[in-house]
Amino acid sequence: MTTPVQQALAAGQSIWYDGIRRSLLTSGELEHMVTKKGLRGMTSNPSIFDAAIAGSSDYADAIAELRRSGPSDAKSAYESLAIADIRGAADVFRHVYDESGGGIDKIASVASVFVSRLDSAVEPRLDRSYAGKVAIANAKVVDEHQEPRPARGARPAGDRRRAKVRRRVSRSSVFGGARPRR
Repeated sequence: MTTPVQQALAAGQSIWYDGIRRSLLTSGELEHMVTKKGLRGMTSNPSIFDAAIAGSSDYADAIAELRRSGPSDAKSAYESLAIADIRGAADVFRHVYDESGGGIDKIASVASVFVSRLDSAVEPRLDRSYAGKVAIANAKVVDEHQEPRPARGARPAGDRRRAKVRRRVSRSSVFGGARPRR
């Protein structure tokens, strides 16, 4: 049986998870989402880390250790926690990078679509069997209404040697309701 994320991959979409927290790494949940369900990327920012740190006990031991021996200011402490999680996530995604042949140089640009806001507003009102399907349907509608555009620096249409098309990436919560704690 294919997952909604695998269905999106088959349709040319790369689903990214919009969030990070230490327990995703330590529990193996992120590895499962990447290797078994087809997740292709992850985003984070200071607000996401703030919610993860303040909204869970995931960081209690690391914060206690920082208080004992680590940086003395809040910025350094935050950076220590965030960088550790980002490095851990990068390790989990390493095989995705390797499978793409180091594909960063093959992607001219990325156009992102956040479908999680609609997804999280609609899914609680639907039967559980629709989990993730709202996100996929929304991404398909967005995709149908967007014209592929040549990447910046691409040559005119007659010269295909350097012409690259932007790749769309959808980010959502299509993992059976798994969403970052906020």
